[in-house]
Amino acid sequence: MFLNKKAIALIVLLAVLSAAVASANAISVGVKQGDWIEYSVTSTGTLDEAHSINAARMEVIYVLGDEIQVSIVSTYVNGTQVTTNSTLSLDAGDLIDNFIIPANLTTGMEFNSNTGNMGKMMIGGSREGSYCGATRTVVTTTLNGNTYFWDQATGVSVEGNSEGTLNGQAYTMHSLATATNMWSSQSSGSSSSSTVPVTLLYAAVIVVVVAVAVVVVLVLRRRMY
Repeated sequence: MFLNKKAIALIVLLAVLSAAVASANAISVGVKQGDWIEYSVTSTGTLDEAHSINAARMEVIYVLGDEIQVSIVSTYVNGTQVTTNSTLSLDAGDLIDNFIIPANLTTGMEFNSNTGNMGKMMIGGSREGSYCGATRTVVTTTLNGNTYFWDQATGVSVEGNSEGTLNGQAYTMHSLATATNMWSSQSSGSSSSSTVPVTLLYAAVIVVVVAVAVVVVLVLRRRMY
């Protein structure tokens, strides 16, 4: 089988382009196993029993690709504590109540969210804010009466405001991050947290694609002689 230099160059180019596309579409995960964050929750009005919470703690159990398993301990107004284990998928949009989103998003970028059938959510803006004793860069969006704030470098929720009506009565809820081990009180939100799991995954894909393309070229060249 004859294969000229142009065909060889085209194969290599396609391999590189496909690898580049895969890398560009990689979802950045900003948390790692053992990361935790705590919240205080305040509210006004009358809430149903499921939302009568005054504190919560979320811990990352493991990270595999874009899947994140978390354990959330919710403390209710009556003192009861309930632990919930959930698996988030940043790609599929399984984010529970948008607790963690892809890291390093900027204004105008979108991500998937199945929370309340929201579908695509767009980052509406960013600002500097003080959270857990540190100045962090946060990204924010407002949708359906809910305003969300996420730490940009990790994608973790740091603040949220909700308002609405329940049984004809108005209510508000405000959650605020109070403590975490993901950054120190002197840290700045401009630096990225660990994104090793996803980065390594896509790097491996790139290496495999390029390696296969090289092997194909070498085999075809041998057949020429």
